[in-house]
Order: sequence, then structure tokens, then C-alpha cells
Amino acid sequence: SLGISNKVTFWGYVGEAKKFELLSRAHILIHTSAREGWGLTVIEASYVGTPVIGFDVPGLKDSIKQGINGYLVEYKNLSAVAERIGSLLKDSKLVQKIETSAKTYARGFSWKNSTRDSLKLIEKLAELKRILILNWKDTRHPEEGGAERATLEHAKAWARRGFEVTWFASSFGGKASETIDGVKIVRKGSQILGVHLFAPFFYFSTGPYDLVIDQIHGIPFFTPLYVYGSKLAFIHEVAKEVWWLNPWPKPLNLIPGILGSVFEPIIFSLLY
Repeated sequence: SLGISNKVTFWGYVGEAKKFELLSRAHILIHTSAREGWGLTVIEASYVGTPVIGFDVPGLKDSIKQGINGYLVEYKNLSAVAERIGSLLKDSKLVQKIETSAKTYARGFSWKNSTRDSLKLIEKLAELKRILILNWKDTRHPEEGGAERATLEHAKAWARRGFEVTWFASSFGGKASETIDGVKIVRKGSQILGVHLFAPFFYFSTGPYDLVIDQIHGIPFFTPLYVYGSKLAFIHEVAKEVWWLNPWPKPLNLIPGILGSVFEPIIFSLLY
């Protein structure tokens, strides 16, 4: 219906191998999200030397380094995006320079190093080896992203070390429970707040746990209110100014913007 089917290929979901093939073939990755916790795809594109153009928003302004692995442009400024795309396509020397620096930049990140560091902390906190992860999504969820993939990489490393890892997440119509790479996934409650309401009941009915990991990716699980043992905040994204980037129509968009920006700092200062 957009009249672009002869010029644009909509791949839909692809596996890891196909994703890296597409990133390698691309001249540029356009990453125009309104916000990201970090932007894992940015690092993946950098790993294969593909320049990234993204909006100057939370998360992306941390993973995109100006002139090193790509460029940031003003939020929603599509003219600036088009201009930056044109400048890259016309300057092969600049693209080659970014390809080299992007690969060097991306080599500084690895799951091996990241999970090694988290294991050192986990081994101090979970002596009896029972870990509960609270996250509103898991890697099978249709809207899963980099935060869930990062969590699974860490959880897999803990499971390999002998920890019993349970991941409590929202239900989306799939299996109520399953085991993925040694990590037990249990799903209950809707994605919006429902899973947060069921979390305390799950904690008390299946515990005790040596360590509870509160995944903070927007709304936290408020574990200090009901978890009495060791707790760890795994912060993927603190919304902060993101509350103002909500899709609600004006002037309703002011409601989450004001409430979020006022109450989020209070919640974190009191509980975390």
C-alpha cells in the first residue's frame, strides 16, 4: 500500500546468521529509534564495519560515537538523516575510515568479558546458587530486544557454572514455561503491569531464592518492598527523559512525561 515494495525488502524476523549477513552487506545501518537501553544492533553493525546513523536520543547517544562508528542526528529530523546518508554514500574514503574505527570500537565488547564480570558478582551474592530473574519479557517474546538477549547471555553463563536460574516474565500466548539453554523460563501476567503484580506471589510461592535480580527496563519490579534476601538491580534503561517521548497525542502526552519525570527519581532514591 506504500508503493515501495519494488524498492524495499521487508525481511521480518531473521536468525543471527542472516542478520549478520545483512549487516555486512549494508552500506549503512539506519537506527532511528525514539530511545534504546543501549543499542545492541549498533555494536553488531560496528563489528562488521557498517556505519550507523541514529537519532541523538537516550541509549543511542551512548553506543554511537560521532565519526567513529557512525553519526547522530537531531531527533525526528529526517532531512538531517537523508543528508548524512548522502554524505556517506558519496565519500568512500570516509566510509573506509569509519569501517576501520568501528571494528576497533566494537572489539571492546564481548559476551565472554561481560559474563565473566557478572559471574564474579553473582558468586559473592548467591552462595546456595538459586537465582530468580524478574523481567517483563524473555527472548521468546515477540517484542524482545537487546536487553533480553543480554540477560540470556548472562543467565546462560550462570547456569553453566552450576547456578539454578529461573526467569519470571510476562505471558504472550506461548508456553507457560520452558527451559532455554539451562535457564528455566516461567510466564504469567500481561506485559503491562500484570507481570509486576504476579511477581511477589511467584517469589513467595517458589522461594526461597539466594538472589533476586530486578530487571529495570522502564518500570522496575519494586523488589525492595517484598524481597528480604540479596537483591541486584540489573539496569538496562532508566526512562528519565524518555517519558516525554511517549506516543500519546497532545496534550495527553504530558501526563506520562510529568508523572514519570517526577516520580521515577523519587522511587529510585527511596527504594534503590
